[in-house]
Amino acid sequence: MAKRKSFLVIGLGRFGVSLATALIDEGQEVLGVDIDPAVVQRLSGALTHVVTIDSADEESLAALGIGNFDAAIVAISGNFEASVLLTLGLKRLGARYVVAKANTEEQAEVLTRVGADRVVQPSRDVGLRTAHQLVSPNVLDYLALKSGMSVAEIHAPTFMAGKTLAELDVRRRYKITIILIKNGDRFLISPDPDDLIQASDRLVVVGRDEDIARLQV
Repeated sequence: MAKRKSFLVIGLGRFGVSLATALIDEGQEVLGVDIDPAVVQRLSGALTHVVTIDSADEESLAALGIGNFDAAIVAISGNFEASVLLTLGLKRLGARYVVAKANTEEQAEVLTRVGADRVVQPSRDVGLRTAHQLVSPNVLDYLALKSGMSVAEIHAPTFMAGKTLAELDVRRRYKITIILIKNGDRFLISPDPDDLIQASDRLVVVGRDEDIARLQV
């Protein structure tokens, strides 16, 4: 079972609420922060703690004990400048790990440059995936689909190296589907049957948990 962690989620819009509630579902502690008292009141029973704070007030943020959280998530909606300033402020206050929300690649680059340890460009599903990754820092990156099914990122098994997808026939033989192949700048989405697997490739696959596990033996 994953170790219980504590998270600070600032901005309780769609992404922030999705992420915060997913973390709660994972058995983690979440302090939610929003400037709108009505939002805070609505979520008071859903999160571990929730408070009304203007995130631009660094003194109020400092009083939360930023350095005590395993991660702080900047989930502010509609105000990119505020997200940048908050990311800077959290780092200045000793945040261990900052995840920041961006809407574009340009915003993602800026947030990374000002100190965000990780930047996401979210939808509701990305919020759920991010929660699972934060709670379970495993080698494999899992996204649960339904009971017994997962999307997982794995190292290409040795037996696949130097063979095409057509030669491997993984759907029939191994009951999994390869949806992405990546290796540095190489990034193949929905790869073709004649695409070759290289020894250093990482594969994103979908299938039953037991079939995915069998590939890693």
